[in-house]
Amino acid sequence: MATRELPSQDNELIIAKIEELLQQIQYQEDPAEMDTLRRLYKKHVPIFRRSYFSALLIRELARTQGVRFSSPSGKPAKASRSDARRAAKAEAEQRKAEVKRLAKQASSRSASRNDEPSTTPGDGEDPNTIFISIGKNRRVFPRDLIGLFSSVDGVDPEKIGDIRILDNYSFVTVDPSIAPGLITALHNSDYRGRKLTVNFARKKG
Repeated sequence: MATRELPSQDNELIIAKIEELLQQIQYQEDPAEMDTLRRLYKKHVPIFRRSYFSALLIRELARTQGVRFSSPSGKPAKASRSDARRAAKAEAEQRKAEVKRLAKQASSRSASRNDEPSTTPGDGEDPNTIFISIGKNRRVFPRDLIGLFSSVDGVDPEKIGDIRILDNYSFVTVDPSIAPGLITALHNSDYRGRKLTVNFARKKG
C-alpha cells in the first residue's frame, strides 16, 4: 500500500498535538473517565484494526488544526497552515494562562492553610465549588474524594457533583447547602499524611 508524505509543517503540528494530549492524559484527565473510554474502545474496535482506527482519529484531529490531506484522487487540498499555526498558538496560550491561574490559586490557598476557613463565599468565590489541597500526586481519585466528603456528617453523596483532580489539588462541585459543613470539618484535617486546605474555589475569569 502506497504511503503519502505530509509536509514537514503538518508533521510538526500533528506531533505537537500528540505530545500535548499525552501530557493532558498524564496530568489533567480523570483516570476513571479514561478507563471508561478505554473499555469502550477495546470492546468496539477489533484488535487488528486498532492501529488504523487510531490513525483515523489522528487524521480527524489534525484536520481541526488546519491540516489538509490528499483527496482520493491524489490531488492535495489547499491548506491554510498560517491559520492552523495561529489557532494552535492561541490554544497553547489559553492553556498556559489556565495553568498559571490555577497555580496562583493553589499558592494563595496554601499560604493560608493554617487560617480559619471562611464558611461564607467572599467576592470572587464560587459557592458551588470546593477547593481541596490534594490531587494526583497523592494518588487521589474521584471515588476517594467522594468517600472523604461523604464521611462528614450530613453530607449526602448525591449532593456531590463534578470532580476535577489536578497534580496537587482538586476542585469539587457540591450543593451550596453542604459546602460550609465540608469546609469546617475538613480544613486542616489530616489525610494521607498531610494537612488539608479546604475552602471555596475562586470563580473563573
